[in-house]
Amino acid sequence: MLSNQEKREIILVYGESGRNLQLTSRVLQERFPQARYSLKKVRKIVRLFEDTSSVVKPKRVYFPVRHNDALVQVVRNAVEEDPNVSTRIIARQHNISKSSFQRILKSNKFHPYKISLHQELRPGDYESRMEFCQHLIHLFEENNDLLNFVLFSDEATFKSNELMNRHNMHYWAVENPRWMRQVDHQRVWSLNVWGGILGQFVIGPFFFDGEMYLNFLRRSLMDLLENVPLNIIGQLIFMHDGAPPHFARRVRRHLDRHPPERWIGRGGPLHWPARSPDLTPCDFFLWGVIKEKVYKTAPTTVDDMKDRIRAAFAEITPETLIRVKRSFRDRLLLCLQANGNVFEHLMCKH
Repeated sequence: MLSNQEKREIILVYGESGRNLQLTSRVLQERFPQARYSLKKVRKIVRLFEDTSSVVKPKRVYFPVRHNDALVQVVRNAVEEDPNVSTRIIARQHNISKSSFQRILKSNKFHPYKISLHQELRPGDYESRMEFCQHLIHLFEENNDLLNFVLFSDEATFKSNELMNRHNMHYWAVENPRWMRQVDHQRVWSLNVWGGILGQFVIGPFFFDGEMYLNFLRRSLMDLLENVPLNIIGQLIFMHDGAPPHFARRVRRHLDRHPPERWIGRGGPLHWPARSPDLTPCDFFLWGVIKEKVYKTAPTTVDDMKDRIRAAFAEITPETLIRVKRSFRDRLLLCLQANGNVFEHLMCKH
């Protein structure tokens, strides 16, 4: 057990380390090699200090909640006024335990729901999204196997210290109100990675180490497709979004020839609708799965991160990709149902 002096030392080092928990733990281990300042222990002391402005855990007198109608009403009022309220804050304010707080909510049929993030849409986006969905649905009706020949591709960027954590973004309610928060840009990371989904094949990863996107299409893409049957390669439809490197004139000229007029993207034969990550499997499935596996613990080096990304790609099964294709078809229909607006809040109702 840490002494109060040791706890105060943690807070001091935490401030010196720019409020970085991992750095705080490392600095403490270097300064005091005989002690054990684990990340979990450091986080616990910092949280205590942030909650109470003290490193000494206060003694609390908890009031029984059973048959305490007034307290139950106080808790109900608190979550109705601010559905994003923290259980720790409410418990501390009203001198009840977290378990009692949660028991009150459960008995009153309140449940915690996570916030869903979606790309912000602009006025002209709705029509282009609907046109895109209608066109693809028409193509799939003409050729039910066509989806097996579409190579959905995208790039993502990874950086270990800027991971978005949505674990604590929740709210309490009797029914899920399906609230969403808009994000108008994607995170910027230090390691650029290309990946793709083609039928029951996951393609990649490919790491961009200063290589131009056009060079990748010319020199590296076919190498990544070496395990894909030739009959699929011969009918391949390449898809990428409207990112600036994808819209370069030389890139579009290349795709007009390889494969000839069989690509989806900004300025392509089938125009890609801007700000539509909910309509590409790489965004609504692939990168989320990969990042979840990569960031289970903080990557130690760039090579370590690359190894984790490769391993995460290798774990994706053909059975999973069949479900992803089914989800893509569903999303086209739901987007039309929503008149081009965001629709992922409708997914579980579909």
